[in-house]
Amino acid sequence: MLAALRSKRALVSAPGSGSPLAESLIRSFTTRQRTVPRPPPTASKSSPRTPRPFPSSATSARPRRLDLTPVPRSQRAHGPRPSRPPQPARQSDPAADIPPADSYQLASRTRFLIQRGKLDEAVNLVIKEKEVANAVVWNLLLSATREIKRPSDVYTLFMQMKKRGYVPNSRSYTVLFRALAGDGQHEPSAKAQAAAHTVYKQLQSYQTSLVSEVNAPADELSVTPINGYLSVLAQLGHTRDLLDVYEQLPESGPLAPDVFTYTILFQGLLKSGKGAEDAELGRRLWLEYAARLDAAPRPEAEQVRVEGPRDIPRVWHSAPKALAPEVRLQPDSTLISLVLRVLRLGGEREHTLGLNIATSYLGVAPASPYHTPAPAAHRGTIPLNNRLIDSLFHLGLSANRPELVLRHADHVLADPAASQQLTTRVMYTVLLACATKGEAGKAEAYVSWMSSRRGNAVRPDLRSYDQAISACWRAKDWPRAAKLFGQLEAAGLEPDVRLMATLVNAALATGEKRHMQAALRILGRYSLESFFATLSSGGQATSAPVGSRKEDKHRRFWEGKLAWALEQVLQTVVHGDGEGRTRELGATWTRWLKLVQEMRSNMDAQHGRARVREGKASGDGLDTVDVLGWDQDVERRRRWDARDAREARDRVREGEASEFGGRGRGEIRRSFERSGPRERRELVRREGDEWVLGGLEDDRRAPSRPRFGGGEGDRRSWQ
Repeated sequence: MLAALRSKRALVSAPGSGSPLAESLIRSFTTRQRTVPRPPPTASKSSPRTPRPFPSSATSARPRRLDLTPVPRSQRAHGPRPSRPPQPARQSDPAADIPPADSYQLASRTRFLIQRGKLDEAVNLVIKEKEVANAVVWNLLLSATREIKRPSDVYTLFMQMKKRGYVPNSRSYTVLFRALAGDGQHEPSAKAQAAAHTVYKQLQSYQTSLVSEVNAPADELSVTPINGYLSVLAQLGHTRDLLDVYEQLPESGPLAPDVFTYTILFQGLLKSGKGAEDAELGRRLWLEYAARLDAAPRPEAEQVRVEGPRDIPRVWHSAPKALAPEVRLQPDSTLISLVLRVLRLGGEREHTLGLNIATSYLGVAPASPYHTPAPAAHRGTIPLNNRLIDSLFHLGLSANRPELVLRHADHVLADPAASQQLTTRVMYTVLLACATKGEAGKAEAYVSWMSSRRGNAVRPDLRSYDQAISACWRAKDWPRAAKLFGQLEAAGLEPDVRLMATLVNAALATGEKRHMQAALRILGRYSLESFFATLSSGGQATSAPVGSRKEDKHRRFWEGKLAWALEQVLQTVVHGDGEGRTRELGATWTRWLKLVQEMRSNMDAQHGRARVREGKASGDGLDTVDVLGWDQDVERRRRWDARDAREARDRVREGEASEFGGRGRGEIRRSFERSGPRERRELVRREGDEWVLGGLEDDRRAPSRPRFGGGEGDRRSWQ
């Protein structure tokens, strides 16, 4: 090959070598004919290969440029190596021909059908092969039905299992109870509750028979199915039923409560929604759990020393009885999180206990220097996660200890592993503590830390900036508030009415006109319609509802906050000296002041109507009712007053005059004074002149206050 190349170069460099044969020979060596497909190889290797003909002299006379661009493999002469199409994995049916009396083959066949979504065929197969089926095979069907179908289908299959003579085991009861408990998003139905109660009675009979049986399997007698029944009660929030089942459990043995039992109990207390009562029950339950945990036998240090994987079987087989109680009661992060969330619903005693638990089991700063720590074996052994940190921070806020929340936050941020668990929702609680305490510097530092983190899990949102600016509001630190608002705009977030109200109030709290003018300039970057939904496009105040009822109520509340703060700021800036503002700004701010005052008057009118409509107009005064012109509500009030008079008359007639004395007649008198002519005639006709006038005379010593708060002239105005 080297000799051929040398001879090629010699031919190219030699003068007069322009013969067609030489040129075509040089071209065949120098160019790679990649675009010309090669003939396909023949089947026989012994067949001679046909030589490629040389190009003609007419073609070789024109000079050609060498094409050295790489050609894809798929366009080459020989072509790509044919790839085999993806073949599905051959999965043979492991039980195509089931031998008799072989439950292992039946279980394999059932699992094979379940994995392919053929649950009905698997059920029919198990029912057909009733001679070789057992509880294990039926448990496969129950588990698959629980994942695919409704709880009622699982219960129907469970009853089919019993009807065909198969005895359910602990696994069967556990799967059924978990199916009846649901997914945790919806409460179990009434049928599911009734089925759970019925099956629990059957479980009690089954476990009683296991206790009396000599050769009963050791793993069948377990508290796991009882925990499944407790899960159903916990989803319903039936606290009393939960505690009744818990009190029936023995203190020791395989049926004794474990850590999952206590976790489900605290879930039920949190679901109940009774507040302080649940917190008191949670405190007692935790003290009982802690006493059992401390009384659990612990093996000696030499007995449980594990230096490598080879020592684990030795430790397990040498002291299983000593390890089991302590291991089954060892608390985890889920239990501690639920305990803290339940205890924060109580009072000072429950809050103190929760903070002590956090110090003992989480290793955070103690709530007081007089705290008594837990035993060393349980101190600081639970790693912090997102849910646990959130429960800890909320407990500090419920205990009215925002400074303790900030100390715990600094502890979490100092731990690299724990700081990775923080989210925007958790940091919002920390910023809320800063706003409560007025720690503007810490709030700014926390927001800066959140902004510097990668990812969106802990990025500050509008609520985070709102609480940080609220901390500046309480601390009267306008420069930090303006800086945080600049960071918000740099992050691409649009302020809402709540955040703008907080910003304007932060400027108003300083009492300095230059800060108020700075806040108004910031507000000038946006339109008032973006913060006041009650403003139409023409700049007029309207009362049209926007969004849902809850959203509308929330919006109106913060619109009122912003309108009040704007009115105070504008009055200070507009009616003061003209320092720091131009003529255009002065005209704009004057127009804003008139608009805000008009809007506030409309808000007050809407608020008065809402109070009358909700039955809260008794403390607003009669003038509010008269000005608004709500005649229907006034008539409704009159009917209610007449009803009160009738109730007072009934109380006196039933012998309650000794308890109420002249108050019953006084109520009749007040109703008589507030009633119109028709109601007065009806009252005199029913009670008689002597009764009504006697009531008026007997109760003259205690003059009554009109219900609507108006004067004597006001009463005459609407009678």
